[in-house]
Amino acid sequence: MEIIGLFTAAMKDRRRLLGIYQFISMFGIVLVLLRQFLETDKTFLFLLWNFFLAGLPLIFSSIMVQMSRNRYNRQWIIFLGLVWLVFLPNAPYMLTDYIHVMYGDRGYWMLDAFTLSWFAVAAFAAAVISLNDVSGLLLTRFNRYQVSMIVFTICLMCSFGIYLGRDLRFNSWDVIMRPKAIVSETVVRLSNPMADFATWVSAGIIGLLLFLVYQGMKLVENHPRG
Repeated sequence: MEIIGLFTAAMKDRRRLLGIYQFISMFGIVLVLLRQFLETDKTFLFLLWNFFLAGLPLIFSSIMVQMSRNRYNRQWIIFLGLVWLVFLPNAPYMLTDYIHVMYGDRGYWMLDAFTLSWFAVAAFAAAVISLNDVSGLLLTRFNRYQVSMIVFTICLMCSFGIYLGRDLRFNSWDVIMRPKAIVSETVVRLSNPMADFATWVSAGIIGLLLFLVYQGMKLVENHPRG
């Protein structure tokens, strides 16, 4: 029951943001439903599930902020932080869904691109906001330089998570369901990174983009207003 109370309090604090994402979700559903009446083999129904997963990190970070305000035991916040870290790659991961534009029906490529952009940009924004939440919590324990290094490391881990999801087809819950498989594949890939060099680069670019946008957001926040 406590987690429900924390969730409710977190959503109240973010009523405006919640309203924006409700609109994004509803319009996104309309876009996907519209496709079901078109002569295309790309239904894009998977975007709804991917977008749900992309929103979980923002929900988790919002609850963590609420837990910190209510002075919850730090161990519980750290535990939820680990869960957040596992699910965080799901948000920027949606940028990789643009690959479906390449293989979709050429007659609907503009609709494909718009639909994918609608979800991908919103999911990426959720990742940045969520990352900002966590960095705020970290600032209560570490200085700004240390937090930047931690966030950069998180973004690198996020890149690897995207790689595991897009190319090796692992899911977030496989951390619990198939941990040995993830460890085994990780060791193999890290021992021979050049075998999937192009994939590493594309995933790394997304992680770097996440870090740079986050830094830009912090720069705007800290810029003195005249």
